[in-house]
Amino acid sequence: LVLDISNVEALEDRLITLALVFVLASLVAAVSVAIVLSRLVTRPVSRLADLVTSLDPSDRGLRLRATFDDRDVGMIAAAFDRYLQRLDEFVTREQAFSDVASHELRPPLAIVLSGVQLWLEGRGLTERGRERLERIHRAAMQMNGLIEALLFLAREDDPTTGMLVGDERGG
Repeated sequence: LVLDISNVEALEDRLITLALVFVLASLVAAVSVAIVLSRLVTRPVSRLADLVTSLDPSDRGLRLRATFDDRDVGMIAAAFDRYLQRLDEFVTREQAFSDVASHELRPPLAIVLSGVQLWLEGRGLTERGRERLERIHRAAMQMNGLIEALLFLAREDDPTTGMLVGDERGG
């Protein structure tokens, strides 16, 4: 007895082909859904990265947390906000120091230097007195150099020209 099973074999081949097509279609659909979901999940992080990248050092008081509803990304943004606040406080202290160094230390030092120079030009000084005045003059000049160096460091380079610029107060 011979039984013709060619119909069964053909059906089996079609089922295997259909299963392969179904598996491939499912795989393509799963990868597509994974890509869409990953972009959806990483969009807030990418937006945060773009915001951080675009931060300008001259912007003060800028905070990022308010722009993010997502809890996890909001926590990262809040950490950036704390860092930005510390930077703002540092810049404020640095600017206050520059103001003090520029406006409060320079004038008395100029008075000391001019007074010492006038005394050194005068007659009637003993050798010991002249040595003391010259020591005062050297110390005042060193202090003047230190103040100038600190103010130089407080200025920033203009990235477009490479030249030093003062802050917005004209310092």
